[in-house]
Amino acid sequence: MRVVEIEEKDIRKLREEALKAFPVEACALLFGKRGNGKFLVKLVRITRNKLGSSARFEVDAQEFYNALKKAEGEGLELLGFFHSHHAKPEPSQIDLQGMRLWEGYVWLIFSTLDYSMKAYLMSESKVEEVEVRIKNGFED
Repeated sequence: MRVVEIEEKDIRKLREEALKAFPVEACALLFGKRGNGKFLVKLVRITRNKLGSSARFEVDAQEFYNALKKAEGEGLELLGFFHSHHAKPEPSQIDLQGMRLWEGYVWLIFSTLDYSMKAYLMSESKVEEVEVRIKNGFED
């Protein structure tokens, strides 16, 4: 199984953003390193939901570009996306369309209903759940 490793402080940051943005879907970009089925999140970049929607999210193209360039300058790559749902943390039909366009990237989804979080990845046109490991920040 593939794994997303993310620090507890970043999980708190994402949850806080989701609750603050509610009822609009919160969104963020996840940057770090990948290899051997592991996605190691090193940088979370909170972004504005350009659509202001409770059912869809879109990151502004200029904001996306600026975040990508900054992360690349720090030796990090785009790992995937975060967004919130006021439902179970499972990909919606709209998410699945986006996942097809961004195959191989992680989608971390937070539920504002029960505060649970799950991650998914589309690979070879199939969606698989990815284990989320929360690190306490004291490990390497």
